[in-house]
Amino acid sequence: MVIIIFILFLLTAALAYASKDIKVTRMIALVMGIINSLATLYFLSTPLLSGQVMSVGGLLRIDSFSAYMGVLITMLYLFTVVSSHRFIGEEVHEKIMDAAQTKLYFLLLPIFALAMLTVVMADNLGLLWLALEATTLASTPLVAIYKKDGSLEAAWKYIIICSLGISLGLLGVLMISYSGIQSGMEPINSLSLSMLTAGAAKLLPAIMQWAFLFAFIGLGTKVGFFPMHTWLPDAHGRTPSPISAMLSGVLLNVAFYCLMRIKFITDISLGSDQWTNNLFLIFGILSVVASAFYLYIQHHYKRMLAYSSMEHMGILAIAVGMGPIGIVPALMHMYAHALSKSLLFFGSGEILLRAKTGKIADVKNMIRKLPITGVLFIIGMFALLAAPPFATFASEILIMSAAVTKGHYIIFMILLAALSLVAVGLLKHTFNMFNIDHTEPSHAEVEHEKEKFNLTHLVMAVQICLLIVGGLFMLSQSGYNFFAEIAKSISY
Repeated sequence: MVIIIFILFLLTAALAYASKDIKVTRMIALVMGIINSLATLYFLSTPLLSGQVMSVGGLLRIDSFSAYMGVLITMLYLFTVVSSHRFIGEEVHEKIMDAAQTKLYFLLLPIFALAMLTVVMADNLGLLWLALEATTLASTPLVAIYKKDGSLEAAWKYIIICSLGISLGLLGVLMISYSGIQSGMEPINSLSLSMLTAGAAKLLPAIMQWAFLFAFIGLGTKVGFFPMHTWLPDAHGRTPSPISAMLSGVLLNVAFYCLMRIKFITDISLGSDQWTNNLFLIFGILSVVASAFYLYIQHHYKRMLAYSSMEHMGILAIAVGMGPIGIVPALMHMYAHALSKSLLFFGSGEILLRAKTGKIADVKNMIRKLPITGVLFIIGMFALLAAPPFATFASEILIMSAAVTKGHYIIFMILLAALSLVAVGLLKHTFNMFNIDHTEPSHAEVEHEKEKFNLTHLVMAVQICLLIVGGLFMLSQSGYNFFAEIAKSISY
């Protein structure tokens, strides 16, 4: 079944690129994207719901944590494909993108998603590293797809900084492998995540500390931790909005997934999780605090959402840094952030199509011009800010509760203050864009421009429903137990 999924994604890319008609390309991407997503979700449902572990040739291993991440990737891929059908169609109509750019876009989109799926299913550290690098190589042309100075600069910054980070991560991987060989493992087994976990107690602690440090800094660059985040706002700000949704919604989570896998091997080797927890807490606090100030002074709404992603990765890091008590809410927060942030990026695409600018100051009266987008965007913003009953409320309240339970009162106060500043900044910018400007023509005078419900609105509405249902589920005992079972598989 795994081979079939790989073939389907690659076939989608090939068919979309081979088509000579833009409409056919978009339709192939849409139809095949839906088929790919349904097939992948069906395949991943077994390990996710039953806890059954699937292994393929010693290279792939799908447990409930891998399956959970795979479901998030697949859901975001499906939403992105549907939104892209609308967004790219409008960009082609406006002559912003041509046939070659459209074909390249729909060639790379399924490859990007497949690379992320490979990362979370890999049981071999070498394959994991290659797949993570493939996500960078597949998404860089998408960042640069508009071929403008700003997008080309963002693409260069993205590939250079992330590749440098991945190179440091490779050094960490090689050190882990060396530690495995020194502990008596066969060289081929020293790259296996499952074998390393099983024999983690025999790994050399001093080497594993250095290995994790290199892996943390390297992969932390991909996650977007402060101060390794510098690629993130440029890449998100210059990329087509559906791709920004993929970058922020799942790519950052995928890199964080890799850190979590390596963390638990390191913890077993060291005999304690205190050392790795401290790293997560330090960089988590730095990321949340720094993003709070960046958000308050932002002038570009897509960059604003990018800095919000850094904030949420910081929240994830703080949750994991709490130890076992924070793992369950961290898993919940991955779901909550993936849906809420991608929802807002999809909405930002609709704003960009109408306003023709990314500057917050130049976007006025959008609640009149885009009433459907406006309502969905504002609801999505409250979801991102952890208003009840959304999933972010459930995850963040549990993270705050974990901080108090663990006696991290200073962290609790810092987190509360930073999140309050974040809320002020995001709401200020949002209401500046969607407030009613009485100096502009009334709604009646622009009736011919009335917004119609479209595919992107459908995606946003579905995501809002999933955030509400997910939030209520997370607050139930059965929901907590569900995520607790996933958490058990992280250390195999």
